[in-house]
Amino acid sequence: MPLETSSVPNRCSGDAHLAEKVILTAAHWREFLNKFNRAYPRFLGAINTRYPKLTKAEIRFCCLTFLSVSDNEMADMLGVGVNSIRVTRNRVRKKLQLGKGDDLEVLLKGF
Repeated sequence: MPLETSSVPNRCSGDAHLAEKVILTAAHWREFLNKFNRAYPRFLGAINTRYPKLTKAEIRFCCLTFLSVSDNEMADMLGVGVNSIRVTRNRVRKKLQLGKGDDLEVLLKGF
């Protein structure tokens, strides 16, 4: 299975490469995480410190949301349905105690 897909719209150069990854296996996730940490070295430490109860799947969702990946793109990258992405978003919003008017992506960009 290829690691790259061309279905993701152009983003700034660092984000584009990360946002084009397919993350179907633990090895894909480790590769993505390694590159993500090099590009954004403070993000994961900050989010894990502030929200230690987030699961690996929720952290993965947060990383992709931080990169402005759409629900459809995320579902394709992770090999899940769009509804699974929406369920994860709702769980993350609840754990982060966000209200209806709060923007998750804006919060994550602040890390």
